[in-house]
Amino acid sequence: MHVHDSEQIINRFIGEIKLFWQVIFLFSVVIFGVSFFEYMSVRPSPRLLSYFPVIDRISFAIAIILVISVFYYKRKHFSLRYMRQVTEKLTAKNPQMDEIETARRLTQDLRSKLRIIWLMGGMLVLVGVIFYWWTLTTMNMNVYFIVGLYSLLINYPRKDMFADIPYLIHEIIKEQNTER
Repeated sequence: MHVHDSEQIINRFIGEIKLFWQVIFLFSVVIFGVSFFEYMSVRPSPRLLSYFPVIDRISFAIAIILVISVFYYKRKHFSLRYMRQVTEKLTAKNPQMDEIETARRLTQDLRSKLRIIWLMGGMLVLVGVIFYWWTLTTMNMNVYFIVGLYSLLINYPRKDMFADIPYLIHEIIKEQNTER
């Protein structure tokens, strides 16, 4: 098999996951846009809630947990070392697998990891919107929207994120074939 075959699988994978990313991105922008439009149209007075500081701290804690989780998850699962380990495990379990099947299975693993990262970015925007509708204050909604959108944008499924995978797969399969 050639590296070119694995590249085609990666290109198809990127095309498929972009749709999911676009849905999460569009959902985040729309729910923020609707809430912000409502705020600009009505200009509601903030609700005077005796438990406002508690809600504020809880939403902030959730936001911090989501942001740290995105960083941790991306650092752990999208390093070349992790992809090498997964590929080696896949080929060790099934030594008869060729590059194409290995690339398919690796992209299946990566697909679920990417979706989790994007969902956490979308959830960050959702936390801000829920906070707005509960309290009618926009500060947290705006900040969480910017941070959530930034998280989605920096985790956009670019081809360069996966450029080394075909060569990695080719190298690992070549190593295993020479060991036999």
